[in-house]
Amino acid sequence: RKPARCQAVWRWLWDAKNHIDIKERKKLMMEFRYILYAQSEEEAEELFGTLCEKCKYPNFINYLKNLWERRNEWCHFYRKSLCTKGHNTNNFVEASTRVLKDIILERCKSFNAVVLDFITNILECYHKRRLISFASNRKTKINLNYLKLEI
Repeated sequence: RKPARCQAVWRWLWDAKNHIDIKERKKLMMEFRYILYAQSEEEAEELFGTLCEKCKYPNFINYLKNLWERRNEWCHFYRKSLCTKGHNTNNFVEASTRVLKDIILERCKSFNAVVLDFITNILECYHKRRLISFASNRKTKINLNYLKLEI
């Protein structure tokens, strides 16, 4: 399951099948954001308890309880030990998709067998090599060139 994000909660609040009053949606979202950005475990738990007590929508309370079970995936306090370098969204995935669409495919509307073969075989092998190289902590070309300059 994907970690909870503000966008996912916002979509849930706006989904008509959940029967959340339009006037209440923004308020509930703000309350969730207070939990999301809590500075301590105690503060997060207190805000969660308060929201569950004063919320008049049992379906939203159930939704929150399901999210709370996975709080280490989305609550910023619980994610402090992770090395995210300040990125708590999927910026890297979005940037990779943008590069694929804009640079590699050059905004082509039609895809032929050659492009499909390139994406599925050659590009996949390239990314595998880069990930293995990164995981094994090998030096990149830029690092090697920098080391040449130091000598």
